[in-house]
Amino acid sequence: MKLNDLLRSENGIRLILWLARTLPRRVAFPIAHFVGDRMAARFSSPTVQAVRLNQQTLEGGRLSEQALAQRTRAVLRNAARGQFELFHMLSDLPKVANMIALDDSVQELVQITQASQQGVVVVCPHLGNFDLAARGMLQMGLSALVLAEPTQRDDYQMQNRLRIQAGIEIAPISIETLRLAHQRLQDGRSVLTGLDWPVGEAKFRPMFCGKPSLLPTSYVRMALKAHVPVVVMACLRREDGIYQMMSTMPMPMQDFGSPAENILRNTEAVLAAAENFIRRDPEQWMMFHRVWEENL
Repeated sequence: MKLNDLLRSENGIRLILWLARTLPRRVAFPIAHFVGDRMAARFSSPTVQAVRLNQQTLEGGRLSEQALAQRTRAVLRNAARGQFELFHMLSDLPKVANMIALDDSVQELVQITQASQQGVVVVCPHLGNFDLAARGMLQMGLSALVLAEPTQRDDYQMQNRLRIQAGIEIAPISIETLRLAHQRLQDGRSVLTGLDWPVGEAKFRPMFCGKPSLLPTSYVRMALKAHVPVVVMACLRREDGIYQMMSTMPMPMQDFGSPAENILRNTEAVLAAAENFIRRDPEQWMMFHRVWEENL
């Protein structure tokens, strides 16, 4: 079995879980880097091709072949390290909060979600160790329904089960869960979802990093329908290993004169805020699907 296929299987996740819980970090991290290097070496794999496209587009096509290869390897190393780190901490969840630091804006966001007086749509790019951060934020009091991308892949299904076991209220996106999310927002509660998983909607290609993207507009549609703001929240690992949580202030949805313009231009404003976070450390942007349709 190829390494990518193993890592995407339920048995592969179980193997990583066992290794992460058994090995100390000083041993696990070099193994994680080795796994990341092996994945990066598979140049023709869809994962590597997606990372290369995303990183090159983010940098406006300015990366040399050597720099792009180094960037891709760093992204996959960070992804593998994040998985080992997350699974290592699953056996000691109370300590996860010690690995998370909150900006003042995020502390205010936690208080908003606890009060249940103002609905907020929280959207997150796949930065840093977002899974570990979600568990830490839950311990710190964040209250939100998490909407996940619907997929039948074994590794995602198992990870969602682990998230539920950790106390995260998570549901795959569907007509039913979107109705539930709308009701939550109207009741003054919060909804959290990703913003950089490409879906390729039939009608919209919101601009991201200066190019038309395949990114969704669904979270802006939710916010417009419920008349609530959007907050972009991001997670980045610091040099000391602590994950710094940061966010924008609540962004009210603007009226641009037509439903289509409202959806597109508000989405692009949110994506511009997310881009600013991603550019702080592109090597921690863990998006393994093509965000843009065409190469530069």
